[in-house]
Amino acid sequence: MKKLIIDTNLLILYVVGSIDNAKQIENSRHLSGFTVKHYDFLLELMEDYDEFYFTPYIATETSNLLHRDFHGWVKTQVFVFLRTLFTEVFKIIEAIPQRDTQGFTFERYGLTDNSLIHLINDYVILTNDQDIPNALYGIKPENVLYYKLLWEVEQSKK
Repeated sequence: MKKLIIDTNLLILYVVGSIDNAKQIENSRHLSGFTVKHYDFLLELMEDYDEFYFTPYIATETSNLLHRDFHGWVKTQVFVFLRTLFTEVFKIIEAIPQRDTQGFTFERYGLTDNSLIHLINDYVILTNDQDIPNALYGIKPENVLYYKLLWEVEQSKK
């Protein structure tokens, strides 16, 4: 089984892109710089995986950022989709604060990203975060999907 964790910013892209034919990407404050093409590329990357996972930390960040980003029917659609992801599609990884706060990296990266450092051996992590990839590459490079780099490589082929 190929298991993928999608980090917060890309999970937001996935959620927002999955409603209203991806038209709301341009209306999201958290997705500035992203387009429908970025969403389509994210879907391509996800095709190679059988199972999708999230941590409670990623769920909290995603929910809180989306809560502040939209209103009205768009917000309703976003949260209906998010609820389905969290309860029916994605699987949750148990939060273990004693583990997730270990190491000097906790202070440097914070709780969410530090938890990924402790999960990299068992999951592939798809992230667009600028800080965490180097730490993850240092542990298990074959389990790191750095979206920004993959996007640039893909664009250079065109």
